Amino acid sequence: GLLTLDLSKKTNPDLICRWMPLLEGRRLTMQDGVCYVAGGLSGMHVFDVANTANPNETYWYDTGGGYANKVILAYSKAYLSAHLASNEPLVIFDSSNLIQPKKLGFVPNDEAVFNTAFRSISYADGMIYVPGEFHDMAVDVRDSAHPAVVGKTGMENPVNGDCSAGLYISTSSTQLQLIDVTDPMNLRLISQLQKNSSGEAIRFINPTTVITSADPGIWIVDVSDPQNPKRIAELAIPGGVMDIFIDGTTAYLSNLGNGIQIVDLSDLNQPVLKDSFTTIGLAYDCFAKDGLIYVADSFAGMTVYQKGDAQPKPGDSDAANSASNVLSVKTGEEPYSLNLMTSNQPTPTEVFNYIVTSAADSGEGTLRYALERLDLNTTITFDPAVFPVAKPVSIALESPLPEISWDHLTIDASNAGVILDGSKLENGNGLTVYSFYNRIMGLQIVNFPQHGIDLQGGSNVVGGSRNIGSGALGQGNLLSGNGLYGIRVGGFDQTVLGNFVGIDISGEKAMPNYDGIFVGEALRVTVGGTVPGEGNVISGNQFINFDSWGDQTRVIGNLIGLNAKGTKAVVAETSNNVVLESNVMNNIIGGTTPGERNVISGAGIGVVFSDPNSYCCSVIGNYIGTDITGTKSIPNHDGITMWTSGNHRVGGTRAGEANLISGNLNGVQLNGYGVSDNIVLGNIIGYDANGKPLPNETPVSVNMGQKHAIIGGYTQQEGNRIYGGSISMRITNRGIQSCYIAGNDIDNPDGLAIYFEDGANNNFVQGNTFGKSRGNILRVDFGDGNMLRSNAFAGQKAQDIILLLEGGNSELAAPTITSATGTNVSGTTCAFGRVEVYLFEKTGITSIGFVLADQSGAFSFKGNAPLSGKQLVLLVTDVLSNTSMFSRPYTVS
Repeated sequence: GLLTLDLSKKTNPDLICRWMPLLEGRRLTMQDGVCYVAGGLSGMHVFDVANTANPNETYWYDTGGGYANKVILAYSKAYLSAHLASNEPLVIFDSSNLIQPKKLGFVPNDEAVFNTAFRSISYADGMIYVPGEFHDMAVDVRDSAHPAVVGKTGMENPVNGDCSAGLYISTSSTQLQLIDVTDPMNLRLISQLQKNSSGEAIRFINPTTVITSADPGIWIVDVSDPQNPKRIAELAIPGGVMDIFIDGTTAYLSNLGNGIQIVDLSDLNQPVLKDSFTTIGLAYDCFAKDGLIYVADSFAGMTVYQKGDAQPKPGDSDAANSASNVLSVKTGEEPYSLNLMTSNQPTPTEVFNYIVTSAADSGEGTLRYALERLDLNTTITFDPAVFPVAKPVSIALESPLPEISWDHLTIDASNAGVILDGSKLENGNGLTVYSFYNRIMGLQIVNFPQHGIDLQGGSNVVGGSRNIGSGALGQGNLLSGNGLYGIRVGGFDQTVLGNFVGIDISGEKAMPNYDGIFVGEALRVTVGGTVPGEGNVISGNQFINFDSWGDQTRVIGNLIGLNAKGTKAVVAETSNNVVLESNVMNNIIGGTTPGERNVISGAGIGVVFSDPNSYCCSVIGNYIGTDITGTKSIPNHDGITMWTSGNHRVGGTRAGEANLISGNLNGVQLNGYGVSDNIVLGNIIGYDANGKPLPNETPVSVNMGQKHAIIGGYTQQEGNRIYGGSISMRITNRGIQSCYIAGNDIDNPDGLAIYFEDGANNNFVQGNTFGKSRGNILRVDFGDGNMLRSNAFAGQKAQDIILLLEGGNSELAAPTITSATGTNVSGTTCAFGRVEVYLFEKTGITSIGFVLADQSGAFSFKGNAPLSGKQLVLLVTDVLSNTSMFSRPYTVS
């Protein structure tokens, strides 16, 4: 957005003020001609809409990197929820002056809300109820200045909820969860109702009935007996309903790219679709008032619609001539600094050495004794007679070790057998580092309640080469079996290499941490190395093997999800191998040389990009879904998933940047709404390292609300090589827009190459080469504006190449040839159509040029070479970018 900075202190400018326009609309609500919009990363915006033709922004609240999800108005208060990088997941405002709310209090992002995503909220009887991703939560907001979490109960991924008369119902993608909230301090699960839904909607129609998203469309559910909820009706509607506004007996369904559906609920046993309309972008929420519908749009911000052709005019509203209001913004409350924390200790001139000679917890000769008496530039080693390599000895700690605050410390157990065991502790880490230029090598750090190592400060190294030293892992550490993270990394310029994280000392069996390596809000962290023995083996962890929230993190040369030999998965239950999320940016996973290659296999998801505040990360040069040789499948469920996150790159054009993504259930998935500009180029998808088929079930899929995804490009280096699958490329949902599929080589002998389904529209397919197939190569269902041009096809029946169904591309008719002699081809088609002429030979079907039809649809094409005796097939693209099927072959006389 727009920032105002005080530059009087050149090296440490102060942030005075900041404003962002409404970039996206997530949810909105209205009262008395004032609209409150939760605007994702752009915070909360308040608009005076008394004059609908000229909304006037009167207030903006900066969520400071938090993603504003929902705002509700109740009893002269406004409640705003935010997640991701938010220090204030719930903020309370005095809204007695609607156009100028005043902040009263907030829930801090502390231990009380740990692991809670405030993705939605609902209000009832002085309580805010939160569907918090891993649990449902109650927040007491009766004291607006000091709201407090009072209760929570574990739940499976709730994303939205609503409350009425002591009953709170949250929804996930798989079920409704009915919670007794009569005592908010003791939330109690009553029952669950199974369903499947790509939407998030749940709303009480009356105290005993709810309406909820359920594929395909909505369910009406009777909850009069909360122990036995019953579906009483359903209405099939394409897409995923994200939220619902109830106005009497009418429900307005916000359905992403499918726009708004208006449903009559007069008879709850038989809901009826009355009307629908498409919106500019992706409809996420709406509010209906006085014949107008206000829509929160993931691409277009706030939009206002009126039934019929007439547009609202100034003066339509009684308050149209009200005075404009000055925009009020939150000013910076915390200083903005460009300075990084650095060491304030002198450069060492003297060396200190200490040898650990006792495995006791404390006392002279112990590790604790050494850490309690550190000097600058100390090296701690271990007596191999006490800690033999062949039979490692445990130091069973009875309390956490002292934090390391001196610089230039080396703890070197690379020539000994040392196990730090935290089994006796109730809390604490194995080692906690807050200083600079330290190195930790050769330890086995296990069974600590929190982290194996908590690494802060800067320029520290954890591990080294497993080929240096006589210990089991040489300079590498084993960090396994800990309660939270094997290593948590903060600070800057840190290096983590040569370690085993989440597996036992054999490198074969899982010894899980909850997560393996977590890079928090850190800068320039390197995980792994390019020399043999410097790559980490990060496998067997419970939830995530590697997780980054940092800036400029590099992950190179690691085995992730596999055993130390790279030949098999350690466990299949790990949810994610690599996660890039929550304000992560400029991360690079892999590199251009074999030494930088990561092998990422054998988990739920190989690599996931997540969250709309994550940017500009690249995955290059890796093997994803195979063993270390790239020839054997060790599948992830999904090789790569981009989830509600944009501006990332998979693959590249430089030598070595291609990823090999093969053997997975799904190769590359671009999912989520309201994001754009993800790029997948130059990859090998469905082949092994020797060029033999090793297919994914679905090589590439783009769904929900991705916009302007780019698959391939216009040079040979940019194109992806894609093989096989039931469908090679699946483009699904009306929210998909402006995807570019270009320059790829797609070979699928047994299935579709590209399938535009469920209303995907305004996409562009050009310059691809398609191999032979037993059936159709390109298919379009429901959607329109999908342009297909200048592609090459292996020889087969021309009429089988492109299939248009269910009104796909308006089922545009192919051109008709009326004359073809010599170099000239004439015929008729739609007005102003772009007619493309293809040469149809045994070796394939290739474009030889195009011509534009006139207003009557007549066209005349002149080729550059004689066409006599050759067969031609034609297709046409109309002015709305719909492309037809091929015409029947025509032999030129």
